[in-house]
Amino acid sequence: MSISNALTPRRGRIRTVFQAKLARLEFETKHGKLIDAEGVRLRISEHVRVLRDGLLGLPDRLASTLAAENGQRKVHVLLRTEITRELEALAHALGSV
Repeated sequence: MSISNALTPRRGRIRTVFQAKLARLEFETKHGKLIDAEGVRLRISEHVRVLRDGLLGLPDRLASTLAAENGQRKVHVLLRTEITRELEALAHALGSV
């Protein structure tokens, strides 16, 4: 028996295993168990960019309001409220990913 003939059954098994794995991936993709990783990366990047922009906009939005406040507690509450609002928007957006 030549080496080529000895490897033929093994090649067939490898091909069968590969085809079975490919069929499983296709099945899971069609049924929503697998998603496109690059698409998810792009959407998350977009959401993180929106969060960054929102957080960087806080000083412009809050400067005059905070300057008018004389109580540390009130400033703390205003900052926490605005930061929480930005994070909740991110959580909501990521829920749709």
